[in-house]
Amino acid sequence: MEDNIVSRDSLVTLTDDHGNEHDFLVIDAFEVDEKRYAILLPVFDSGDDGDEVEVDFEEDAYIFRVEMDEQSGEEILIEVDNEEEWERVALAWESYLETMDEEGLDDYF
Repeated sequence: MEDNIVSRDSLVTLTDDHGNEHDFLVIDAFEVDEKRYAILLPVFDSGDDGDEVEVDFEEDAYIFRVEMDEQSGEEILIEVDNEEEWERVALAWESYLETMDEEGLDDYF
């Protein structure tokens, strides 16, 4: 179980359309067709207010496009809701994971 524990410092907090905050672990970031994307996993708060939270690596990952906010100049995450774009990015990430596995680099996760 220790492998599923991460520091709160390594999380990003996103706010949904209803104003609810959700914490995620960024597990990968890469480019596809000259656009940047991030793969995020939800984290589960143990409720003890400690410095660590649990990550379920079997949980479905979320794909976000990384864009620059023109007003603030900061990077923002945009959920990929276009099915074709989502499929293209998901295939690219799966291909990357297969390459890592073939090269013996699968200890990342």
